[in-house]
Amino acid sequence: MKNKFLIPQSKKLSLSKYNTSETGGLKSKKDALVRLKENIKIMSELQAKLYAQDKYALLIIFQAMDAAGKDGTIKHVMSG
Repeated sequence: MKNKFLIPQSKKLSLSKYNTSETGGLKSKKDALVRLKENIKIMSELQAKLYAQDKYALLIIFQAMDAAGKDGTIKHVMSG
């Protein structure tokens, strides 16, 4: 299955050609909050395993323009 969010390096990006109402298959904000809660639990369990191994680290890089919501996203998602 081809990832519809993947843009080949050789292709010039034009955001005007992309649907801005994409929901990733979620039907409502309530569905998104349920999925977020589930994923936070999974991330917490994986983080505990990673910490217990004391061998590997994880680096997450958020890249976006100023005021794009990076700080809020990090605070919200990593709150679990």
